[in-house]
Amino acid sequence: MLFAIVILGALVTLLLYILFRITRKTEFKSTSIVSRIEKVPELSTAKLTITQIYEMEKRSFVPGLSGKYTLIVPITVRGFLDLSTLKEENIEVLETSDAKRVTLRLPLPNLEITVTLSQLNEIKVINESGMLVKMFGPKDKLRILKENTNAIREKAIKESEKTGIIDIAKESARNFFHGLLLGMGFDEVIIYFQEDVPLENKVSPLKIEEK
Repeated sequence: MLFAIVILGALVTLLLYILFRITRKTEFKSTSIVSRIEKVPELSTAKLTITQIYEMEKRSFVPGLSGKYTLIVPITVRGFLDLSTLKEENIEVLETSDAKRVTLRLPLPNLEITVTLSQLNEIKVINESGMLVKMFGPKDKLRILKENTNAIREKAIKESEKTGIIDIAKESARNFFHGLLLGMGFDEVIIYFQEDVPLENKVSPLKIEEK
């Protein structure tokens, strides 16, 4: 009887030791993954230029300058992941005798909408007759951009949904982390995104940059 109790105690101790080792190994791997990702706090995953069309009305005391005009404005939309908020709870590691599997939950990509000052020269203005006019200088174009930032942003959101830039950004991020985690020694990598955030909350205000 005593011998059986000793054997049982040894088995329990061995089991607890194995479980402790597995738990510590899992925690270490989750921490090491976060540490590796923290070195890339922002991951740019997609970029495209969208041409937007706006109509505006200009009033002037100078004869012939008043009227309705159409503006053709190129804007840049960039998809990126903010990885600074990634925590250990976003990562689940499961290691068995056959394989090592990791599940990673990523935030949805953000969208950054930008017009660079160099793009001001690309803004075209067309009058009611369909003729290209050059009476709008860089200052006028910059003022128009600042006055219509909300409209440009809202239209950029709709255009981004049509072009599928969010899906492109997600696929690019998925490929990046799939390769990264396989390179860390995992046999199976599962990646999904937090889908509970509206796109409206992931789009920045219009930025005008001097580039």
